[in-house]
Amino acid sequence: MNLKIAISFLSKHQPFPDDDDLDQQTLDDWLSVRTYLKQNPSEECVPLLLNCFGRMDGCGSYCDVELLLSKCNPTIVIDSLKTSLRSPNEAVRFWSCEIASNYKTSRLYPELEECLQDQDEGVRLAAVTPVSQQEPKFALPLLNARLLTEKHPLVIDAIQAAIRDIERR
Repeated sequence: MNLKIAISFLSKHQPFPDDDDLDQQTLDDWLSVRTYLKQNPSEECVPLLLNCFGRMDGCGSYCDVELLLSKCNPTIVIDSLKTSLRSPNEAVRFWSCEIASNYKTSRLYPELEECLQDQDEGVRLAAVTPVSQQEPKFALPLLNARLLTEKHPLVIDAIQAAIRDIERR
C-alpha cells in the first residue's frame, strides 16, 4: 500500500456502495487504505475521505474516518467539511455532520444551518450535535427556530435536549 494506491481506491469509491452491496474484497482493500493512512496521514485524502460514505456505516468502518481526519490539519478538514456538508449524497452529509462535531468554528455555520433544515431526518438529527456545540448566540436561535417546524419526534427530542444543555452552560 502507498499513497497513490490509497488515493486511487478512495477516488473509485465516491461514495462507497450501501453496506448490503459491499463485497469482501472492497472491505479488505478499504481496511488496507485505513491502516496505511493511520500510519501515513495525508491531507490530500481529506476530501476523498469525507465523500466516501455510503448508506449505513461501511460495515462498521466509517468511524475510522474520524480518527484519520484527526491526524490532519484542522483547517484543511474544515475547508473540506464546508463542501461535504453540502453534498448531494445524504450519507455524506450525515457523516460530515458527525465529524463536524469535532470542530467548533463559525466557518461551518452556514453549512450546519443548511443541514439542520435538511429534507432527510437523519441528517437533521446528526446536525443537532455540531450546531449545539457552537457558540450559544448561533446555536440557540437556530435550534429554537427548527423546533417550531420540526415534525420528526427523534429530532424534536434531540433539539429539546440540546437547548436544555446549552441553557445550563
